[in-house]
Amino acid sequence: MTLGADLVMLAVDERHGTLRSSRQLAFALAAAELVDLARARRIEASVDGRLKVTESLGTGDPALDATLSALASCDDGLLLEDVLGNDLPNTIARQVTAVLGSGELSGREVTANLGGQPIYGGLRPADPARRRELIERLTDAAGCEADLAQAAFAALVHIAGLSSPTLRWDQWRARKKLAELAAWFGDTWRYLPSCPPELALDREDLAPGHVHPADEEPWRMAIRLAVQESGRRVAAFPPPPQGGGGLDRDVENASNLAWAYRHGL
Repeated sequence: MTLGADLVMLAVDERHGTLRSSRQLAFALAAAELVDLARARRIEASVDGRLKVTESLGTGDPALDATLSALASCDDGLLLEDVLGNDLPNTIARQVTAVLGSGELSGREVTANLGGQPIYGGLRPADPARRRELIERLTDAAGCEADLAQAAFAALVHIAGLSSPTLRWDQWRARKKLAELAAWFGDTWRYLPSCPPELALDREDLAPGHVHPADEEPWRMAIRLAVQESGRRVAAFPPPPQGGGGLDRDVENASNLAWAYRHGL
């Protein structure tokens, strides 16, 4: 099971048999691929945001292996912000094809939109318990101290705009916690040596038990920065109207501040 497959399963609109497809989902899936590759110890990142492939051996997942191959063909030291989303138009199709091929999801490609991207129909989880298990994982991450992988999953669900369609209306505390986790990832850059002193956070700002980002292992840094970058990209777009799952104000502010600093504004 990959994080990308988890997001695809949550993005399925079971009532209409379609996929909640959006730029938000595409950025979250692009980050999920990097998170999965980092967890498999195929990639790592330095504190200055540079990404490199540490092991080109395939993972066995076609979507991840396609991304790993593309990364391995590039020079080492690419900035993660340049890597994430550089194949964005194909990200959703690559992930959905992988999930359909695994048998976790049934359905078909119906047609293509004006941009040539596939539109799916008849999408149904092969095992209804799979979606329930994902929702339980979400509520667990919201209700207790999540490890880095759990936190990344929860934050990307929020960034993809899937927290509202997935959680019940009365689970507002859980949705708030997902937004807080996304904001926590979004603040990673403020702990790093490159951050200006007036914007920096230090070790005193860490919650008890948290590891300072500058002390993280390189593969964990890749996870942090991938989630942070996906949130920044989504925050650069206006929130969708009428409860479409846009980032909340704190996440948007943190992401925009990181973007402005990186681009010298």
